[in-house]
Amino acid sequence: MTGVQTCALPIYNYLTTSARTTTGTPTAVSYTWIGGTSGAWSTTTNWSPTSQAGGPAGGDFVTFNTGGSVSVTSVPTVTLGSITVSTSGTVLTLAPASTANSTITLSNVGTALNVASATTLNLIGNTTNSRSLTLAFSGSGNSATIAGTLNIQSSGTGAGIYSASNSATSVSGLLTLNNTSSSITSTSSNLTFTGTGKFSLAGTATVVPNAAWLSGSTLEFANTYTVSTLVTGLAQSFSNVRSEEHTSELQSPCNLVCRLLLEKK
Repeated sequence: MTGVQTCALPIYNYLTTSARTTTGTPTAVSYTWIGGTSGAWSTTTNWSPTSQAGGPAGGDFVTFNTGGSVSVTSVPTVTLGSITVSTSGTVLTLAPASTANSTITLSNVGTALNVASATTLNLIGNTTNSRSLTLAFSGSGNSATIAGTLNIQSSGTGAGIYSASNSATSVSGLLTLNNTSSSITSTSSNLTFTGTGKFSLAGTATVVPNAAWLSGSTLEFANTYTVSTLVTGLAQSFSNVRSEEHTSELQSPCNLVCRLLLEKK
């Protein structure tokens, strides 16, 4: 009589060498940048604790709190729980590699983006091969707080892009758009300028984002615009409108040229 033979196979736990060592579904890890003033996102030792290969991902939470200037290069397409820029004087610049466009997607029920007072976050592209870096949100419950400065700018033809969709973005500090190739996607339901919030249209940028402009908020024109410049997004209700110059000439969306005498601040 032939019996049925069974055998027991050993079961192994495969653990990574990073802080992500739980079994089953990977657990999000909180990482802090320790890579000095400049370094690649994927360098594992630029993070504390040492990150998984390729750098933080998979819903991880990242914090930059050096108190000085930090340039993080070769940022990949990645999903994170949150980005926090803290400690007075921290100026963080995020840029993609030259090989592909990159998107940082934030997804967190709670604070997904926090740019604290007296800190700065610069989102820029990569001029080599015109690569863009997009900061976006997915899911519901995401809040973004801009108490410091968020600059959306370009490096040559490489664009920085901010999409407020799927978020509640509140600006009590400064939001700046610096170039025509960079952009902000928003509506009055997902982007709000509080009473101390300011938007600055700078460089070659000509698009004012759609937003809720609360009493005391400010729309600032950092350049002098000529009658040949079509500035869009002006069909909104603004609380304060100011210019770096005494006089600016703006062409409205309905193609009527108007001269705005703006108080220089």
